[in-house]
Amino acid sequence: MKKLFHHSTYESRGRYFKEYLMNRDGFSLVVMGFTGKEALDWKLKYIKAFNAMEGFIRERQSTEWLTTRKNGKMVRRNETDTLANLIDYAKQQGSRNADKFYMTYSRLVNSLVGIEAGQRGRCPWKTLMAITMLEDMILHTVDEEMQKGTHYKQIYPVCKDKGAQMVQFMYLPKWEPQEVLAV
Repeated sequence: MKKLFHHSTYESRGRYFKEYLMNRDGFSLVVMGFTGKEALDWKLKYIKAFNAMEGFIRERQSTEWLTTRKNGKMVRRNETDTLANLIDYAKQQGSRNADKFYMTYSRLVNSLVGIEAGQRGRCPWKTLMAITMLEDMILHTVDEEMQKGTHYKQIYPVCKDKGAQMVQFMYLPKWEPQEVLAV
C-alpha cells in the first residue's frame, strides 16, 4: 500500500514547523472521518463521482460501446474522404477557406449531440451511435449535393438542417464530462 501520509517541515519567517503531507488516498481517509453537513455533502459528492466513474469504465468495456466506436471511426474515415472531395469542389467554386471544412463539419456534429471537441471517446453509447449516424448522413448529403451541382456554401446548411431533424428524434442522454471532485 502506498504511503498515505509523509511527515515534513516547512519554514516561515526563519522558524520551522511540522507538517504532514498526504496524497489523495490519505485525504480521502481523513475526510471520511469528518462529521457535519459539509462533510456529508463532500462524502455524497465523492460517492456520486465514484459511481459515475464505475459506470464510465463498465460502459467502455461493453461490446456495444467498443463496436460502435470502431464503426464510428470507419464512418468518420469515409466522411473525411468525402470532405476532401468537397474541399476540391469548393476551391473550384472560388472558396479560400475550404481547408477548414474538416473542423467545420466536426463542430457541426459535436454541437448537434451537445459535446465539445475531444469528448467523443468519453461519450455514452447512444451518443456515439448518433455521431455515427450524423456523420454518415453528412457524407451522403455532401455527395448528393455535389452531384446535383449545389453551390458549396449551400451544402452546409442542408447538412445542418437534416442533422437537427435527426437529433430531434434521437432522445440523446443528458450527460456531462466527468467532473473533478473539488477538494
